[in-house]
Amino acid sequence: MSDTASIEATDVGNHADYLINQVIRLQRAIHRLKNTDTESARSAHVILLMIAMHGPLRVADLAVKMCVDASTVSRQTAWLVNDGLLRRTSDPADGRASVLALTARGESVAAAVAERRRELFSRIIDDWPARDVQIFSALLRRFIDGLEAQYQPGTTPVTSSPISGETA
Repeated sequence: MSDTASIEATDVGNHADYLINQVIRLQRAIHRLKNTDTESARSAHVILLMIAMHGPLRVADLAVKMCVDASTVSRQTAWLVNDGLLRRTSDPADGRASVLALTARGESVAAAVAERRRELFSRIIDDWPARDVQIFSALLRRFIDGLEAQYQPGTTPVTSSPISGETA
């Protein structure tokens, strides 16, 4: 029986189990990909790509987008500023604050990282019909949006106890 057929023959609880297994596989695959870079390079790549996508950002806003503590982002961005990949500029909305922006070198590095990722993903989906890519992308975005909504600052995610199954 194919994976799709087995999913269709199951109830909602088993759909969640199947999804959990696939997410675990995805996490392992991403972990293997991440092992090709050093920890500092991975962090730098994420920061550079976030700023390339969203434009200049305050440290606090960058931390929220990355789902990490602002002090962690502050340390990482200090290294990137010292390395000439980021620059601090005055926040146009509040001159007392600063935002981080890419330097020309930072733009070049971000573009190279994005291109490597684009090439990898293109190889993976090369033989997929365009409609499958559209559907997968839409569903993945919907899933991630739902996941991120569970962990917004100031909210407590709904969880169940693995022992009792009661909602916490």
